[in-house]
Amino acid sequence: MKRQISNLARGMVFILLWTISLCMFAQGITVRGSVVDANNEPLIGVTIQVPGTTIGTVTDADGNFTLSNVPSNGQIEVSYVGMQTQLIPVNGRTTIQVTLSEDTELLEEVVVVGYGTMKKSDLTGAVENVSAARLLDKPAFNVAQALSGKVAGLKIIERSGAPGGIPMIRIRGTNSINSGNDPLFVVDDVVGVTNALTILNPNEIQSIDVLKDASATAIYGARGANGVIIITTKRGVEGKPIVSYDGYVTQSYMQRRLNVLNNEQFFYVIRQAYMNVSKYATNPNWSTLYDASILPPGKGSMTYSEMPWLFEKTTQGGYPIPMMGRDGNYYKPRFENDWEGETFRPATSTNHQIAIRGGNKDVKLGTFLGYSNNNGLLLNSNFERFSGKLTGDVKLTDWFNINSFLSLNRSKERTNDVSYFSGGMARSAIESYPMLPIKYPDDPEVYGIYAGQYGTNADFPMGEVDCQSPVAISNGVETFRRRVQVNGALSLNFTITPNLTFKSNFAMDLLEEKYYRYANRKISRSAQGAANLEAFKNYYWQNENYFNYNNTFGDHTIAGLLGASWSRFTGENLTTWNDHFFDDFYGWHNIGIGTATRPAPSSSDRQNSLNSYFARINYDFMGKYLFTATGRYDGSSKFGKNSKYGFFPSASVAWRMSEEEFMKNINGLTNLKFRASIGQTGNQEIGSYVTQTFIGSGNVVLGNAGQPGLWPNSVGNPDLRWEKTTQYNFGVDLGFADNRVTLMLDYYNKLTSDMLLDVPLPQSTTTGSVRLNYGKIRNEGFEAVLSTHNVKTRNFNWYSDINFTRNVNTIEQLGPTGADILRNWWVGGANTILREGLPVAQFFGLNRLGTYGTQEASLAARYGMLPGDVKYEDRNNDGRISFVEDGIPMGSAFPIWDMNVNNSVTYKNIDFNLDIRISYGAKKENRTNHSSEDRQGLANGKTSILDAWRPDHQNTMVAQVRPGNGGAYYQTYPDTRWIEDASFVRGDGMTLGYTFPQDMTKKVGASRVRIYLNASNFFLLTKYSGYDPEGSDNDNMDSITPGMDFFMYPRPSNYSFGVNLTF
Repeated sequence: MKRQISNLARGMVFILLWTISLCMFAQGITVRGSVVDANNEPLIGVTIQVPGTTIGTVTDADGNFTLSNVPSNGQIEVSYVGMQTQLIPVNGRTTIQVTLSEDTELLEEVVVVGYGTMKKSDLTGAVENVSAARLLDKPAFNVAQALSGKVAGLKIIERSGAPGGIPMIRIRGTNSINSGNDPLFVVDDVVGVTNALTILNPNEIQSIDVLKDASATAIYGARGANGVIIITTKRGVEGKPIVSYDGYVTQSYMQRRLNVLNNEQFFYVIRQAYMNVSKYATNPNWSTLYDASILPPGKGSMTYSEMPWLFEKTTQGGYPIPMMGRDGNYYKPRFENDWEGETFRPATSTNHQIAIRGGNKDVKLGTFLGYSNNNGLLLNSNFERFSGKLTGDVKLTDWFNINSFLSLNRSKERTNDVSYFSGGMARSAIESYPMLPIKYPDDPEVYGIYAGQYGTNADFPMGEVDCQSPVAISNGVETFRRRVQVNGALSLNFTITPNLTFKSNFAMDLLEEKYYRYANRKISRSAQGAANLEAFKNYYWQNENYFNYNNTFGDHTIAGLLGASWSRFTGENLTTWNDHFFDDFYGWHNIGIGTATRPAPSSSDRQNSLNSYFARINYDFMGKYLFTATGRYDGSSKFGKNSKYGFFPSASVAWRMSEEEFMKNINGLTNLKFRASIGQTGNQEIGSYVTQTFIGSGNVVLGNAGQPGLWPNSVGNPDLRWEKTTQYNFGVDLGFADNRVTLMLDYYNKLTSDMLLDVPLPQSTTTGSVRLNYGKIRNEGFEAVLSTHNVKTRNFNWYSDINFTRNVNTIEQLGPTGADILRNWWVGGANTILREGLPVAQFFGLNRLGTYGTQEASLAARYGMLPGDVKYEDRNNDGRISFVEDGIPMGSAFPIWDMNVNNSVTYKNIDFNLDIRISYGAKKENRTNHSSEDRQGLANGKTSILDAWRPDHQNTMVAQVRPGNGGAYYQTYPDTRWIEDASFVRGDGMTLGYTFPQDMTKKVGASRVRIYLNASNFFLLTKYSGYDPEGSDNDNMDSITPGMDFFMYPRPSNYSFGVNLTF
């Protein structure tokens, strides 16, 4: 692979030099002029550019412009919001005067659909376009961050604040339980690009089109059920070489902190807990109590006086909490540490993108280079990405041209969000004892064997010693994930007649990924050094061939598509581990020197293929009546021999009512179009061999000796069929006041049937379950997109965009009996439930009513409890609390509705943009309550423990404190106390920019210079008490349920300074 990368790098350098040398032949001239409106008033801020290039400028306060490097035989494009765009031939002229007219046909925007493009006015389906300018209105390290909040019906949830993290993304809800729910990504004609959200630098993107309804997605058949996101990147252009640079530096800070017990609060809780231990423990464990003043005679093994590395003498009353040693003296902690602040620190990140584009009328070449270094708040966590792309568009004859690109992306991710008990580093930061130092002073006389060592919970052996110092782990564990991804495409384009074209596309996507991890001998404790290695290699290729036809016969316009596609995916992986290293020197670099008793290497490979035939016809009568029909016939190797092929059709109609004669005289109405569609798509996102029966292997004990063994470990199903999603969509597009106000409304109703479920079988004779087509899920929703040009003057313009989404998800059928399915079993019980009539991602648990008061002693005794214990609802009144029988649905992790509000203002050379995102109705499970509130002493906890039950404070949700390691029982279950309102209002982004006048930029040889300041995630209003109302922890167990928070990686607030340069 290194040799391949080296050769690729040489090739990229060669093509870069070739690009520059070739483009040197293109000669440019300087064009000057002015732009006025129909009343001969000068227009300020009009964009003048050479189409498809970065050569551009804007008019000054007098409407004048100067544009350099313009091809003498080329064209300039003159555009201004609310005006008709003009494309003007240069014809060697150096002075051009332009008059712009009002634009009442803004609907001529072109959007990308499957295997082609269409005018927005001709659309019959639900498609939204995001331009490069809108995408980059705030700095973003990946496509998901840039796209968030910009498309109605598109839900993007960043799982955490970890750099390089892959978000959850949904288009119009969750369709499946056991199949994939991610949309299909198509990047420059490569279908299904792996890691599209993370490998692409947003600055490379020209536009993004989101296909939402079945009439738009059915052309992708078996892969279109979850929606399609088509990404078109920038390419080479005609003209002299144009160099552009876009870069920024970002400073990140903790946005929110958890309320954690300090020293005084912690020792107060511990003292109170042990004063209650005899109430809740039949046989108290006194060995973890170190306060001699409350130790029974003859009990305990150590007190504060025997721990000089942590405690020093003080006078009676010298510390707010009395802490007595066995020697009769009082003590106080030597240290007090803010573990959260030491673990999550401000971080600096950078992003840089250089583009070199040029060519002539027959050859256009582009070179794009990018570098990103996104440092996380967590110590030693970051994501580094190098990207390079070459594009070439060559016209060989009038009837034949070639388009090609080749891209290389190399990334290195160091998460370091690891620990040796669940919850990761955030849990270590919260639950490390506050009296521990980061590192003990190097003074053996005082600190003995601890001198110079990292402080860890084992130094105060009261609770869970697995809770190690997060700083020690960050410096003692190396966790890397390296990816090298190469993808490219070659398209051969033939013009057979002026109305008929043929395209043949060959594309590939190669990914090599390696995961390395080594924990040193001290951190890994009993493992004495632990190493893991995992290697993955995926290869995908495709060949697509299709005809496009377009012709007009009087008032009739017909367009057609007919094609065939073949693709194959191959993957393999190798995993191994070892431990018990005699030294930390080698780490994972030489895993063989570990001396584990039975290291267990493993490997696997997989392959699947897809063969497809597709067609589409578009009919337009008089620009008023529109019809589209598509069909795709897919054959997938993933399904059983009896169900390998499926047909996925769709049809849609639209009526541009505003074009009717009887609508022409309605003042203020610019556009009125009604749309309706129906279609069916499939979902093939399952494992390659799910339909087959497999034999498992391993070691078994026979005759008191280990023997290799084989056994059935799956039940095949040759009749397993595709999940099918049938969707109806009804839409209305409105435009008023020359489209200064536009409104797009959509209602959709989609039903996923033949859903794949694991149906239980008798375990006495089978492996326990078989996957069958036995379920239905419905998503029904409403979307609205409002765009307004609020103020329109010569120097000042104000635009607003609001999008609103409401989606209702319902399970309509669940297996042959409709029985509940409890999922995500964890401490105390299941965390989620699948139930007919409820949405997926539904939390489940007991209903916590409060705590038993002293007046309820007899009621508490009925359930084996005492006053001070948690009181749960006995829903069936049977005198016992059963988690399954008394549990209730506690709310959905997905919101009732989402809304994004964007305002953009320009005043002369100043631009300002503000994005506010609002989400209402989601619930989030704050599982940190399990270990940081429901129990005490085993580790540090949250300050909510201070609200615990006391004889003088009985109206509370928190049970009376007791020592978890002191033999006392405690109650901890998924319950309504864990569920919190995750509604929020978030300051998603705010940008203030300034573009320097051209008379200044010309002096430095630049055609455009812009600087800006940005703040993202800069405020958050929410009732949720954790780090963030969105996202999940590192150990989240369910791919369909966001919002399960057991110490998630905190999401930062970011502040950036950036510059855009064009030469």
